[in-house]
Amino acid sequence: KEFIECIELAGYSTTTLSTKDFLEGVSNPEIPHIICVGLDLELRKTVSDYADNNRYSLFTYIDSTSRVSKDAVISPGSFIGPYSFIGPNVKIHSHVIIAPYTMINHGSVIGRGTITHPGVIIAGSTQVGEFCRFSLRSTAIDHLTICDDAQLGAGAILTKDITEPGRYLGNPARKIFTPPRCHVGNKNS
Repeated sequence: KEFIECIELAGYSTTTLSTKDFLEGVSNPEIPHIICVGLDLELRKTVSDYADNNRYSLFTYIDSTSRVSKDAVISPGSFIGPYSFIGPNVKIHSHVIIAPYTMINHGSVIGRGTITHPGVIIAGSTQVGEFCRFSLRSTAIDHLTICDDAQLGAGAILTKDITEPGRYLGNPARKIFTPPRCHVGNKNS
C-alpha cells in the first residue's frame, strides 16, 4: 500500500496486477513496470525473469526526498523510497527495492532483485548478490561480499563475507539453520 502511495503521490497513475495475471501476459510489455513488490524472493525471481525474458519496459522510481549522488547508477525497474541516500559510485541493479531511510554508500553494488527494509546501511564497497533481503536496520559495511539469496535479519551487523545463502541474525551476524518461529509460515502470505 505505501509503495503504491509513493508512486501516486508523485503524480503517476498505477495499476496493480496479481502475479498470476502478470505471468499469464495480462499486462502490456510496453507500459513501464516495477516488478514484484512482495517479499517472497523465489516469486520475485520468477516474475523478474519473466519480465526480463519478455523485454518488459521497466519504470524506475526515485522519491523526491531521497538523495542520489550524480555518479550513482540505478538500473531500470528499481524503487528508491523516501529519505534514502544513494552515495558516490554506487550501482543498483534492476528490480531492487530500497525502503525509506536506507543508506547505500561508498562504491557498493546492490544485486538484481534485492530488497532493503527501512534503516538499512550498506557501505564500504560492499558487493551484494542477487535477490538478497536486508531486514529492518541491518548493516553491512567494509568491503564485504554477500552471495545471492542471503537474508540479514532485523538489526543484524555483518562483519564477514557471506558465502552461503541463508538467514543471518545477530551481532556479529551468524547463519541460522532453523528460522525463528515468527518467520515460519505460508510462503504465499
